[in-house]
Amino acid sequence: MNKELENILDKLDNQDANQQELGFEALAIIKEILKQNPFDIDMLTLRMRLNTDIFENTSQIIEDATFIIENDHFKQDKMVGYDWLFWVYNDSLSMPDKAAEVIEEQLVEIQTLYKKRYIKDEKESELLDKLALLKHNNKQTDVALDLWYKAYKKYPFFYNNGFVGLKHLEKENYKIAEEILLTHYTWSFDSEDGYRLQYGIKLKEMYDAKKLDKHPQLLGLLFNIIRNEKNHFKITDKLDFYEKYYPEVEKWLEIYPNNALLVTAIANTHYFDTKNYVKAYEAFKLLFNCENHTAYTDLDRVKKAAKKSNNDFLSLPFKFSGPSVHMYNTLSTFSILYNKTKKNKKKKKIAQIAIQYGEVGYQQYKDYLLFGKGDTLNNQPHLFAMLCNNYANALGNYAETLKYDKEKELLYDKAGSIHIEGFQMSPFMENIENASYDYFEGENYQKSIESTQTVFKQYGKELSINERQKYFLRLVKCYVGLKDLENAEANYFKAKKLYNKIGQGAKDAAHYVIFSGKIFYEYAVTEEKAYDKYIPEMEWFLEQEIIQEQEPKEVGLVAYYLGLCYNATDQKDKAAKAFQKTVDYLQDIDDWEFYETKCEEAEDALDDLGVKVIKRKKKNNKSVFKKIVDILFFPFMIVGLMGAALVALVQLMMKKEE
Repeated sequence: MNKELENILDKLDNQDANQQELGFEALAIIKEILKQNPFDIDMLTLRMRLNTDIFENTSQIIEDATFIIENDHFKQDKMVGYDWLFWVYNDSLSMPDKAAEVIEEQLVEIQTLYKKRYIKDEKESELLDKLALLKHNNKQTDVALDLWYKAYKKYPFFYNNGFVGLKHLEKENYKIAEEILLTHYTWSFDSEDGYRLQYGIKLKEMYDAKKLDKHPQLLGLLFNIIRNEKNHFKITDKLDFYEKYYPEVEKWLEIYPNNALLVTAIANTHYFDTKNYVKAYEAFKLLFNCENHTAYTDLDRVKKAAKKSNNDFLSLPFKFSGPSVHMYNTLSTFSILYNKTKKNKKKKKIAQIAIQYGEVGYQQYKDYLLFGKGDTLNNQPHLFAMLCNNYANALGNYAETLKYDKEKELLYDKAGSIHIEGFQMSPFMENIENASYDYFEGENYQKSIESTQTVFKQYGKELSINERQKYFLRLVKCYVGLKDLENAEANYFKAKKLYNKIGQGAKDAAHYVIFSGKIFYEYAVTEEKAYDKYIPEMEWFLEQEIIQEQEPKEVGLVAYYLGLCYNATDQKDKAAKAFQKTVDYLQDIDDWEFYETKCEEAEDALDDLGVKVIKRKKKNNKSVFKKIVDILFFPFMIVGLMGAALVALVQLMMKKEE
């Protein structure tokens, strides 16, 4: 932007006294800029803003807005022109009919401006909502309600649906009211608009007038709102709802046994109020006979009820159906359960169930968002991305339970691809990070590299030192997997540079660089036979005190590779010292076969060099697990010995008596 214009705008923002004079100066500069480029949307928008805030020049605003609308050069920026034109007619000139015409033209325009159905649907919903509000403010209530329902059908999550659902309820448009209010109840929070209580009050009034008897969804909605809004409905004690309303809910449940909302009211009453978890669990089980069984109760609560009543949550008759919008929470429940579970067989079952829920939601979202098929309830690009993350994690979890084979590799690759799909739809960090991990685990190193590079490119500034080092390590591993020495080296040096920059004593900088170095040296020496090139690097590695403190076994291992390099370059004395260092660091390791083997190979190398192996007296280096077992069983051993001694003493005394 022109520097002089910037200065003028700053003065205008600071409420300078010479507003009109400054405004004229700004308009003159804008005019010159537009002579050079008449399609500069920013300058046109700025001129309309100045003509609004300072000059109230509606004719100039209409001229600029019309210019934008009538020129195909502006493409989707045409919407800017329409919005300004609507504002002039509606807010400034108070011409509602002209304002309505603008919206109607805009509704036609968006059909050609946007290709993706989900974008068209949301834009159309916004415009219908705006048109409905215009009609409502001009006392055309029925027209407004029809328009709002059309807006809802195009995009069910628009802000006014609590208000609109209540209006339809007041007019006893039961089917439409039910549809809109159930969406609002499931997806809004009371803090947003307070409409839950308002339509709850209306539902209670209608219930008392016997108007809801044939509308089970609205009955269920009413009882759940009463439970959640106890104070308003004069329920002061936890058991008040149970005593006043539970018999009513039971009565309606007998008539409508497959209504998820009524079942939820029964189950939550037992879970929260009477604390009868056995009955709560039995009620929650009934949800699986209902449609939308995950819509009104998170499965996490069902899981907790199962635990509190000593039942097996995983034995429930899970139904892999329902709207995609509820599958994300369901997947979250199984993800948490998987992470808390220890036994591989059980983890596998949890992952299998999660995958089936994930597939249902994933396909519904994908059909709508990518191919324009299905219900507009699926118009949630970011929730699709989040579901992709959880679904892909479930696939990765299942792969984790398998022994390494082709199926495991394919599952990880599929998981990585789904993470990428989610990231492309609505970028957020977890998807691309997890894609990097899953592709790596599936040995698709090239795609893991691409994902990791995207993490650095888009989120590099947000990464901690430790996280950056973790990703450098992954890149080193990937390039080693691809046998690409040059790029493996480049990323090792990036990790080392960061380590040196942060400070060689910083644990965050050191942890992953240790393994980046170890893996790179191992590959360079054993695979590429680069015996002389990296000797200084390994010498540097062995000098780092923090590495010696954090990972002494890696010091021993790198010393072994350094010994190979010295030996191959005919530096026998140095080779002997390096191999002896390997023995010093690795001789006490007895629960890591790889390191034990390297220690033995170092000893053999010393023998070949004619150098005596120096081994200190072996430490008591029992694993932590063995020590714990010894501690736990030591008292029993003492008791056993004392018991045996007592038996022997009794037998000896009996012999003497004989």
